[in-house]
Order: sequence, then C-alpha cells, then structure tokens
Amino acid sequence: MPSSHNTPLLLCTGCLNLDISARLNAPPAADSRLMTTGFQRSLGGMTANVACAAVAVSAAQAVQVKLLAPCGRDSEGDWLCQQLTQKGIDISWLDRSSSTKTHHCLILVQADGRRMIVSEPTRLDLQQLRSALVRLVDYPGPRLLYLDGFHASRAQEYAHSARQQGWRTAMDMDELEPALQTPKALRQLIQHAFELVFMNQS
Repeated sequence: MPSSHNTPLLLCTGCLNLDISARLNAPPAADSRLMTTGFQRSLGGMTANVACAAVAVSAAQAVQVKLLAPCGRDSEGDWLCQQLTQKGIDISWLDRSSSTKTHHCLILVQADGRRMIVSEPTRLDLQQLRSALVRLVDYPGPRLLYLDGFHASRAQEYAHSARQQGWRTAMDMDELEPALQTPKALRQLIQHAFELVFMNQS
C-alpha cells in the first residue's frame, strides 16, 4: 500500500459482499433439486471489485485505495478483511459496528456461462462518507470518489460537495434505480454530482 500522501487517492464507496458461487448443469426451476461440483466463496461486491481492479492495474503508478463499506464483525467479515488487506486495500474505514452485518451474494453459473445472481441490499452509512470527506478535505494529491449505482442516488449531495472541494467523482450505472436511468435523469446526475458514469450494461 502506498505510504506517500501525495499519491493519487481512490475512495471506493458502496458494496462489499461475500460471494458464494455454484456451477450447475441445468438452469434452476421451481421445486427442483440440483447438484453442483462445489461451492466457492470469494471477495465480491461492485465497489470492492473496483477497489481490487484499481490496485491490480496501478502497479506502475502508486495509488492509495480506500474502501468505505459495511462489513460485519463476524468470521466471514474477518475473512473479507483479510482478502482486502492481502490485495493492498486500506480497510480502516470499513463500517464494522456491532449493528452491521456481512452481506452475501449467491451466484448460480450454468454450463453455458450464463449466471443468476441473488443479492441482498447494502445500506451504506452516509455519515461515514461525510466524515471521510471532511477528514480528506486537505489531502494534497489527486482524489477520486467512486460510488456504486445502488448508493449513487442517496449520496449524490455528498458527491456534489466532494466535487466542489476538488474531488473527481464517478459512479456505476449497475444497480442504479430505473427512474434515474433515463437520459434526462442521467444528465442531471452528471451535471450535479458525477463527472464519469460507467455504463456497463447492454
């Protein structure tokens, strides 16, 4: 993890999941029983995936990557923290309060590669985001705030404030509520809060 405070900073804000994957020979149907060759757990969640990708591609230019997301104080949460730390991601701002739970995502993969994803909603503590932005207001290096689509609407005022303070801001359209996926709504989001929007959808 880079130690210099002059290096670029990426604050990834949103979802952290424990992904549980299973490969199936047939698509699931009502009242059916299917066999799998095994279950696999992995680090997941849109925001955590962005943080991992940023660390992986930034070897040539050091980037400080911080993850702000809820994570339970349980064995599964401990395992996620271990995986993140091994990848070089700063986990000091994870929300591990006693009321926070570890979130799960079930991924069923068919033989042809198609997937069925069952996830549970994540509720980000926006006061933590506010606190992070206050603490980093005088950070001397370049700063980028990333928000996943699930939290972009609730957090857009914080993104707007960060933008006014010199942050670059980005969001992902995946899991963005349908009402905000219209051209007019997206235009307003971009003008008000986000400079960059990832549209990784067909």
